[in-house]
Amino acid sequence: MSQTPRQFISTLGGYRAVAKRLRVSATTMHGYMVAGLLPPKWYSALLALAAERAVEPPSRDLFSFEALPPPEQKQDVA
Repeated sequence: MSQTPRQFISTLGGYRAVAKRLRVSATTMHGYMVAGLLPPKWYSALLALAAERAVEPPSRDLFSFEALPPPEQKQDVA
């Protein structure tokens, strides 16, 4: 089942509780939650918090990880 950041944060106790645990402001947590993508720097912390609270770990899709750009193509030199 695919979760949204809002649903995942709710399973952890809500944005205020999660913000307090991560030592960020509730406003910051709420902003990312509403935007629909969490910052990648929180991935490990939220993974640990999920284990601590005995809930399913977060999907990587909930975070704004950078994708690997396509490889550069060689130009034929005449």
